[in-house]
Amino acid sequence: MQPAARDGATGPTVFEFARLPIAGIITRLVPVKHPRPNCAQALLLMCFLLGSPAVAAKADGAPSLVQRLITEYCADCHDAEMKKGGLDLASISSLAVDTHPEIWEKAVRRLQARQMPPAEKKRPDESTYQEILSELERSLDAAAERCPNPARRRCGG
Repeated sequence: MQPAARDGATGPTVFEFARLPIAGIITRLVPVKHPRPNCAQALLLMCFLLGSPAVAAKADGAPSLVQRLITEYCADCHDAEMKKGGLDLASISSLAVDTHPEIWEKAVRRLQARQMPPAEKKRPDESTYQEILSELERSLDAAAERCPNPARRRCGG
């Protein structure tokens, strides 16, 4: 899509930008010699577009809120080694929440009911529960907006 020139301006308007496919946005944001972006550029843009602290580690290498809380309260039972209940949260905590929405939806329900961590284990205070629930719900809601019916079609790709 080549937009018409507007008073000497070049490139798409904000409204035209919203209609571009993701590859078109990437090639306009990240100058490359080849017309197709590479995987690193696509991943960088997706992290930028998602913009959520729950998505992977922060750019400065610090763990996200989800990673910190999973490590502190959940990884003793829900890591690759123990995998209690068949659940390995430690392995997916560094990924975007929308990569495993069914797991995070279940985790949200357990956190809302204060079923996890179990009463006999170290538990977060109420403000920490609210903070993680807010972050997970925000990330899941944003994912649902981007892809309202992932079972019927592949989203984001």
